[in-house]
Amino acid sequence: QPSPALARRVQAAVALWRQGRVERVMLTGGVGHHPPAEADAAAALCLSLGVPAASLVVERGSADTRGNASWSRAALGDCSVVVVTDSYHCLRCYRLFMQHFRVVATLGTVPPWRARVKMTARELVSLAWHGVQGHL
Repeated sequence: QPSPALARRVQAAVALWRQGRVERVMLTGGVGHHPPAEADAAAALCLSLGVPAASLVVERGSADTRGNASWSRAALGDCSVVVVTDSYHCLRCYRLFMQHFRVVATLGTVPPWRARVKMTARELVSLAWHGVQGHL
């Protein structure tokens, strides 16, 4: 069962697909603490929302945002992408995906306010860490 955050992001990606703004929906994420892989849970939700399997690209190898970007490039090749994530995560996603794709846009979904506060603080730490590591 997808988490509320994953369901929110998948629904936004499906809306882009329905509007004809994207040809395919790339679903990323390996197995966390418990199976299935996050990408598989997202794919099942896409299918239930009417996206045909032929329009899905599923990547199960990544464990973090940097991995999402590099594995996505390996699967999609050189193309333009729209990264759908939570609003607080858009900046880091943009910076990491720009290292692999020529054109990157982000679409941020809006989580409940408590999650926004908590996750924005976490994201600031992640941005600083990636910056210190030279990943951004």
